[in-house]
Amino acid sequence: MKTGQKLNWTTYQVSPDETHHLIGKTPAYTRRFFHVLKFHSPGVAPVLDETGAYHINSLGEPIYSQRYTHAFGFYFERAAVSQQGEWFHILLDGTPLYPHCYQWCGNFQEAFCAVRDNLGFFHIDLTGERPYPEQYAYVGDFHDGTAVVQTEEGAHFHINPRGKPIHPYRFLDLDVYHKGFARAKDSEGWFHIDRLGQPIYREKYACIEPFYNKIARVETHWGALVLINQEGKVIQEIRKQTKDPFHHVSRDLVSYWKLFTLKTAQDLNLFDLLPSTLSLISDQIGLSSSTVEKILLALKEMQYVRESKEGWNTTNTGQLLTSSHPFSLKEAQELWMMEHFNSWHGLLEALKNGQCAFERLYQVKWFDFLNQHPKKQALYHRALSQYAKRDYGEIVKRINCSSYQSLADIGGSTGTVLERFLTQYQHLNGHLLDLPTVIDQIKIEESVRRRMHLHPCNFFKRWPDLKVDAALLCRVIHDWDNKRALHILKQVRTLLKNSASRLFVIESILDQDTGKGALLNLNMLVMTGGQERTFDAFHFLFEEAGFSVESQEPLNEVSSIFVLKPLK
Repeated sequence: MKTGQKLNWTTYQVSPDETHHLIGKTPAYTRRFFHVLKFHSPGVAPVLDETGAYHINSLGEPIYSQRYTHAFGFYFERAAVSQQGEWFHILLDGTPLYPHCYQWCGNFQEAFCAVRDNLGFFHIDLTGERPYPEQYAYVGDFHDGTAVVQTEEGAHFHINPRGKPIHPYRFLDLDVYHKGFARAKDSEGWFHIDRLGQPIYREKYACIEPFYNKIARVETHWGALVLINQEGKVIQEIRKQTKDPFHHVSRDLVSYWKLFTLKTAQDLNLFDLLPSTLSLISDQIGLSSSTVEKILLALKEMQYVRESKEGWNTTNTGQLLTSSHPFSLKEAQELWMMEHFNSWHGLLEALKNGQCAFERLYQVKWFDFLNQHPKKQALYHRALSQYAKRDYGEIVKRINCSSYQSLADIGGSTGTVLERFLTQYQHLNGHLLDLPTVIDQIKIEESVRRRMHLHPCNFFKRWPDLKVDAALLCRVIHDWDNKRALHILKQVRTLLKNSASRLFVIESILDQDTGKGALLNLNMLVMTGGQERTFDAFHFLFEEAGFSVESQEPLNEVSSIFVLKPLK
């Protein structure tokens, strides 16, 4: 670094036109640049001129001879720079901290820095080394010893500098800890969590701020702005609610408007006709342009389609109801509009007498009905497969099968989940147990199919003579009442080889505090006589079946993973 008269760079400010630095209102040096940023320790600042980007000292002099495309501030005496699209960090003399390059680099915070390569984001330490092997869709800076990371599936959680999660919980969005608390978001809204990942109060909000001297400003889902303390108690309302509960109730009362608008759009095959113009759509479906426009405008209000100068097209939401989308819900929509819709008319009677509404209406149990109607059964399992593709995207990362030789998927439908495990673990043999008519529908890659052994099985008749290292029950238990669920669990226990074997149960947890899962609970009552269960109810059921809960953690915003160990 060049030497000169020592000046107090800590008093420097960036000029209003951002071309130089000021001491008060006086220029700190005579040079002018295209652009400058503020000074950082040990007294250098990034600048840009006709030669490129570099750093200067408090006299406005370059501190090294190299030039870059972009240069950023020094943190921990290391600065991020880029050169022709390649990013890396340099030391004060301009030399690279490490020999390779990244697609992007952040700034060092708490001795670690976020970087991105072609596989994703991770952190590096002050030597440029990786402190952990994992990669993520995004990582944030460390603050108070933790950083937020995001998986490809959109789950957020906190890690420590060694890359280890500091708690088992996953969220839709997340912030770093500030004075012991972090902002977190789930499907119901924002709230504050403690260092254990636990909510510190029950309420959920539209948005929240960090706590400032034990109070936080938050916005309710009704549009009110209030101040809360760390116990979640409202201590002051600073803006009254802007949304009217009257209209909220009114919308719910006519929610079937949307349901039948979507059904009509599918009956007309409207989503698969887009993008197109109004006149072309009119010709293809045989309705007048004014009639077609009515339903398109309704879909526009629902944000399923959009209009431009070129014509009409689907939004990202509308794409999910096209045939071509990889997670298409088109068949799921058809499924929910048939027997499910009819059965919900019997909710009141089901609540009164505890009898499954579907069974009372159709005089047969749901799964027996499917077995008697092959086309409906095929539709049901195709819809389940789409949900499995979307909801179980992370399951092979969260359930480590490297030490197992065999894995059974109980009620595994058409093999979507088991196929993921067999693809991930080339040594693994899979066993799929389901009804014969379901197994007949399995169509998967032949290389995987050779290691997938199929076992026709009715849960309430004879089970196959089989022993495995591990087993899966993905969203099976909620289909049944306690008596039948207990029967299934006890039968699965007989399949496990020894005390080192594990059963992985994927289920939603009914939250009595927030009501999350309660509508699905009603659906299970209506359709199968099953139920969603609370955390305590699951524990009781598992213990009755001869299992102890080794661990439990969220898989996604819908489901959790229970790891069960067989009791001696």
